[in-house]
Amino acid sequence: MLIGGQVGIHPPGALGVGFFVHMQAECLVGMSGDGITEILKEAGQLRLEQHGQQQIVPLRGRVFANLLEADAKKALPELLLVCCNPNQLGPFTGEVTGFLENLAGRGLLDSPEQVRHHVPILLILPNGVLFESTFNEFRSQLNESVLMDRLPGVTPEVQEAIEARVVRGISLQAGGRRGNGADTTYVLEKKGSIVFAGGGEFEQERIAAILQQHDYSFTHVQNVPATRVEFDKAMISIVLNVGGLIHTVKPDGDCIDLRMGDLCVDPEKEAFVQEITRAVFDVGQANGAYASDATWEEVWQGHRNTILKFKGHVTSSVKDLSVALNQGLDSVKLFTNERWILHPLQRYAAIVDMQTEQDLFQDLARQVQQAMARAIKFRRARGGGPRSRNMQLTAQRNISIDLYENGDEHLVLVGTFHDSEHLIRLELTIGVVDRQILRSDLNMIRSPFPVCSEVEKTAQQLVGLRVERGVLNEIGSRLGGRAGCSHIREIAASIMQFVATYLVRIRAGVRPFDEEFLHEPAEDRFRLTRELLQDSCLAYSQLTAHGLDEKVGIRRIGEEHGSPIELGEHEASIGMLVRDRVVQWGDRVCAKYRQGDEECQLTWSELGNRVARVGRHLIDRDIHNH
Repeated sequence: MLIGGQVGIHPPGALGVGFFVHMQAECLVGMSGDGITEILKEAGQLRLEQHGQQQIVPLRGRVFANLLEADAKKALPELLLVCCNPNQLGPFTGEVTGFLENLAGRGLLDSPEQVRHHVPILLILPNGVLFESTFNEFRSQLNESVLMDRLPGVTPEVQEAIEARVVRGISLQAGGRRGNGADTTYVLEKKGSIVFAGGGEFEQERIAAILQQHDYSFTHVQNVPATRVEFDKAMISIVLNVGGLIHTVKPDGDCIDLRMGDLCVDPEKEAFVQEITRAVFDVGQANGAYASDATWEEVWQGHRNTILKFKGHVTSSVKDLSVALNQGLDSVKLFTNERWILHPLQRYAAIVDMQTEQDLFQDLARQVQQAMARAIKFRRARGGGPRSRNMQLTAQRNISIDLYENGDEHLVLVGTFHDSEHLIRLELTIGVVDRQILRSDLNMIRSPFPVCSEVEKTAQQLVGLRVERGVLNEIGSRLGGRAGCSHIREIAASIMQFVATYLVRIRAGVRPFDEEFLHEPAEDRFRLTRELLQDSCLAYSQLTAHGLDEKVGIRRIGEEHGSPIELGEHEASIGMLVRDRVVQWGDRVCAKYRQGDEECQLTWSELGNRVARVGRHLIDRDIHNH
């Protein structure tokens, strides 16, 4: 017999515990072999972390191995939130079918009324476009049990009542955990909400009443197919999960701390977000999930607002990638979430012959795998062996700079500062000729406190500054201190250092990133830029691009020209040595040099003639060895 108005959570995983605590649910219900339920039962408690503070949540008498045990102990909840991994839905519905067989064997499923008294409402919450396939599998399992006489007394009317107990919901609740087994600590995220549709009318009314009783936010989407809410969630998930995995990995394979709202507020990602969400909407509309008069703009704006409510959270897929990399991930196989989002979308697109959208979803799967491959190879290159697997990435900060040429007269530089608390974008327009900052625009996309956005106007103080000696001190005085922000100062300083090198090379007549210049020999590129950048770094402190001066045999004027080589028997003078070489190797090249852009050679005979000529001139001027 069901306990009216009570809520159970299946299974007690990271997301399930989030629901359990925020909803103050009455029990946790596991499944055979799930690996955690028995551990929690034995412990009688779980560790919870909220805002950095740990607490113990008592569980005595509130954890059950399965539905049958909950029923036997007269604790079977009227509503069961099913928030397992999508791959576990088949085994779960199989276990539900086994429970129904037990009820039928006891004569407790002889009428629709008995179904409402003994069978919990199942609110299916896993991520992905999966309700149709899950429901069909459950129906197939029921049909087999009926055919094999394992459901005595279950008529078509009763089976219809059972199927009405299955409702599709989408979860806007996050959860996290650290550790394994008895040492697991569950991390409580911000309280979320649920959207649901489908199932029987009575069941929908009861879900609404029970969630309201438990003070948990929900949206009841009425008179629409269950696939409608799935496509709604897919529109969110394709940005947060799929887009999150693609963009959390940089081109070099390093990972950034990407948060839920970042892609939605980044102007550079606007086209990407619009393309993928519109594709989900169009496919959903073609399959009847959305009415013919519905518009992408209206639907997406609502979902975008939902995402921004949780903009500071890290999506589950990004967390999964980080954990998997720390544990030595060596495969680019799609994670479960992404498979259950992209593969069904491809199937729905194929059903309505939308080849462009089908190709897009396939390409997104490839992009996710490419991102995973970059991250794996980056970790390997950094020595991500067994030692690093025991380390957990705690924090990260990245500053990137993009340079755009806006015609021949202006450069536009976009600096981005990104860490767990910040996403800051500073855009500067700089004149090429006078090297002056002409425009400054700052966007505090994400910051730890609302008041931080007040510093945006300080960026205007950069206008008029020139890229010249002393500009970094000037930036520090204008952007630092009590009225500024050290992070903005850091971005601006990085931009100045980057653009200064670029402008210096332009003054030398070089387009630094032109294909022609990049393919010039290293010595030629070095010679063209060395005068302006001399002594600015180790490389420009040498006389050649090929190595450290002392390692390639170059000695500067005024330095002792010693030799580590034992000379043994040698000529008393350089003149005698040159004469000897002229006799032996007269036509051989003894030196190469440049005269302007022309490469020249000098043979030993030519060198001998020049030495003799220099000697005669010195003697004529009475300059000789005394």
